[in-house]
Amino acid sequence: MNYCAETLHFEIGKVEGFTDDLNDACLIPGEDGVITAGDDKTVQVWLKRDSGQYWPSICQYVPSQATCIFVSFTSPESRTVFIGLDNGTVMEFNLAPDCNKLDHKKDYLSHVGRVTGIHFEKGRVMSVSRDKTFQWADARTGNMVSHTFTAWCTALQYDTLTEHAFVGDYSGQITMLKLTGTNSLQCVTTFKGHSGSIRSLLWEPTHSLLFSGSFDQNVCVWDIGGKKGTVYELQGHKGKVTGLEYLKKTNQLISGGEDSILVAWNMKIQRLETPEWKESDICEACRKPFFWNLRAMMESKTIGQRQHHCRACGKAVCDKCSSRRSPLPKMGFEFEVRLCDPCFAQVTDADRLSLASFHEAKHSVVTLHLDESRSLLVTVGTDRLIKIWDISALNQAFISTYQISIPKCFRKFVSIRQSFMEEVWRKATVDHGSKEDKREIIQFHFQVKQCSHLIRDGYTASFPDLSPSLTDSRGTRRPPGTLTTDFEERLRGYYGERPVAQSYLPWKCSNHLGQDGRMFGKACLGSLEKS
Repeated sequence: MNYCAETLHFEIGKVEGFTDDLNDACLIPGEDGVITAGDDKTVQVWLKRDSGQYWPSICQYVPSQATCIFVSFTSPESRTVFIGLDNGTVMEFNLAPDCNKLDHKKDYLSHVGRVTGIHFEKGRVMSVSRDKTFQWADARTGNMVSHTFTAWCTALQYDTLTEHAFVGDYSGQITMLKLTGTNSLQCVTTFKGHSGSIRSLLWEPTHSLLFSGSFDQNVCVWDIGGKKGTVYELQGHKGKVTGLEYLKKTNQLISGGEDSILVAWNMKIQRLETPEWKESDICEACRKPFFWNLRAMMESKTIGQRQHHCRACGKAVCDKCSSRRSPLPKMGFEFEVRLCDPCFAQVTDADRLSLASFHEAKHSVVTLHLDESRSLLVTVGTDRLIKIWDISALNQAFISTYQISIPKCFRKFVSIRQSFMEEVWRKATVDHGSKEDKREIIQFHFQVKQCSHLIRDGYTASFPDLSPSLTDSRGTRRPPGTLTTDFEERLRGYYGERPVAQSYLPWKCSNHLGQDGRMFGKACLGSLEKS
């Protein structure tokens, strides 16, 4: 699949004017504002004015470069902001209700190196740093408990329910720590799956999934709740993965990277675990020796082959036996990857359908921050810009635009407008079948299926299948999942002549279960009750 990204059309704000690099930013809960931290040794609060622009409301100077932010708003009076510094200090502030003052409350001398992550929960201030330590400080008593690692600590996440902390480090490992008692830490296990440094971590408590983004350009999904050690890989970036957020309403993972791309991954689909690469001295397909197998080379009087691996089965194969390429979205490979000939023969067109949508952020992403309640996303860029995006398109379906896919041999797509969609629904639900058939058609086909090459402004939608027993106006029976002849002629009349295969188009549903989609479905069911 060719790499193609859609430009985001829902940028609603921009914060600019910084004189030094930015390290972190987050939205202020319940306010049209942003808190920023940068290398200019300032923590700034920006509020949105009536003109739509963001202007600074607070500029708080700190002793060292501000590296990370954590916000905890528990009440209108308790609006706590934690700031990590490059000198290892964690500073605690309280943001005034009018967002015009930051009151300095306390300093935690937790580290001696750059603070890379902070979390506050139940009176505990947890932090990680480049001094290779994880610190747990009691906000009331000031007592501290630490755990030392062998590499820089680069990311931190915390599970409130089970009181486990996840720490990513520069070596590519993720360590799970158990907070036991009041002053003790227990190392539970270590996850090893990345070949580069961990840059970002995200804990999703509903499904007990841990997401990790790395400098190796991959996202790993660790199924902690399954307790089987299952890990899935998501490969959709061509640069370091620097930020991760999760949309709970639609079960979508959003990842950002240095390639200036935001990827929305469909996590409703059951994905397949990436197989381990097998090692062998000979090609497991043609039995030719690899170049280090000198004895076999001399016995067969052949030149040794270079070893490759099939991404689908993990077998060690030569280049000739693995010359085919194909995307494998269910295994997380959104780009074309190497496959051996037997595995390539088993890949169908349905297996190649993308499970992610790609969007251009137009700046190299340093970090992300999400406010799902308001459908807002913040991206911090290396260009010293902060962009605020309205991502409501990823949270709900849009009925005004629909798409049909013509078979792969043509690689063409057509858009169906609302007026024609209304006629299609009338044909499918009124002109054919009994009332029970009509209800089944509507209820059954509201399901989610994303295709990146069908994505338009962050979403895609198309039609439900017709009932297998339906016939067209000429009495011709059509196979299930196809357009009848009169529908096809209506399509041609609306958009002109287009090449089609076998005189019909496949017609499959890929409708997001958003608010608009549910309302549209209820409206159809309501009309059936009256009929």
